[in-house]
Amino acid sequence: MMGKLLNIGKINIIAIILITLSVIVYVFEVVSFSMFQTSIIGGVSSNIAFYLAKTDYQVKQISLDTLVPKSEPYVYNFTIGNQDDSKVSEVDINYTLKVIATTNLPLRYELYMNQDYNSASAVNLITSANTTIETDEYGTYFFNSTMDSQNLLFNSPTTNNYTLLVYFDESNNSFKYQDVVESVRLVVDSQQIVE
Repeated sequence: MMGKLLNIGKINIIAIILITLSVIVYVFEVVSFSMFQTSIIGGVSSNIAFYLAKTDYQVKQISLDTLVPKSEPYVYNFTIGNQDDSKVSEVDINYTLKVIATTNLPLRYELYMNQDYNSASAVNLITSANTTIETDEYGTYFFNSTMDSQNLLFNSPTTNNYTLLVYFDESNNSFKYQDVVESVRLVVDSQQIVE
């Protein structure tokens, strides 16, 4: 009889330990998932700076690996200028900005220069007239938008502030887009202005 009671006691202790571990694991998963959701749903602000001092070709990559469909845009900020701290370009520079993106997800892009994108008078620089869909040698499709060229004069230190908005509409909330990777390249091609 005593042996049966000891076995029942051991079983109860094991059951209590298993229930306690299950509760701990459940709480850990809920907290981890909510922290993950909070971090990826919040607004994104990526500060990238291009300093143009001479003829140059610069590329910066923006990884869009944490996108989830939502009604608000993802916001990425970057600057292009002829000054960096105390240094200023000694020549006049003309530059062209390209926004090149993979087309794995149904994304929509808007780009603003020196404007508040929330303003009713803000002008989106990405238009159908300056955008093409191109393929590389492997058959991969790319969104390619080339902006009008801009001048930066050596005697006028200037920094142009850009805001790139990336829209991933809520209507695209489908399992087929799960774990799909997307990226954007910002390409700045600059030349010295020779007169």
